[in-house]
Amino acid sequence: MFRLVGIRDSFAIDEPEQGRELLARLARDERYALVMVTYSLAATMEGLLASIMERQERPLIAVIPSREKPISERIAPIRELIRRVVGVEVRMGTTTTR
Repeated sequence: MFRLVGIRDSFAIDEPEQGRELLARLARDERYALVMVTYSLAATMEGLLASIMERQERPLIAVIPSREKPISERIAPIRELIRRVVGVEVRMGTTTTR
């Protein structure tokens, strides 16, 4: 779904420490304007998230629902985030712009 709206890179991690290292690296890379982190992963790195958000404007770090939640609870916040950041509204089966 993310590639459909122009999100180029996505990363999967296996361990929280990998997530902290990746987030720190992405925060230093000026090519990234938006980083989405799941709630469950964000809970393991609250200090790092707060530190990045306090000292720099970019990237925007958005905490999104984890896969443990039902699909209906996961999709709505992601759709809204995409609409706000990218300016595209994602609908089932179609993509429209606002």
